[in-house]
Amino acid sequence: MSTPDKISLTDDTEQQAKLRRKLAEYNSRLQFQAPEVDAHATYKQRVLAELLEQGSVDVCDLRSREQGNSWFHEGSFDDAVKIIAAYNANDLRKVRGGSGLS
Repeated sequence: MSTPDKISLTDDTEQQAKLRRKLAEYNSRLQFQAPEVDAHATYKQRVLAELLEQGSVDVCDLRSREQGNSWFHEGSFDDAVKIIAAYNANDLRKVRGGSGLS
């Protein structure tokens, strides 16, 4: 699965509610942790927050902003984008591990 250039928020209100719950889970899990401790989870949190707040994510723009961090890891960033895109599309066929959506 290739990394998308843009993610647009689903119109499915039930899926949006699941995404909001997932963001709350990330926020709770990461609130007392430096972002570089778990960059992968941090990227998922940031991608999902932007998707829910803005209605879409310009992946190239977000990547540019994240590359400014000394702890940037491209592979983790790309994987996080793919996971959030899959969650948004409710297509979990290629997502392995994690707690999923509820």
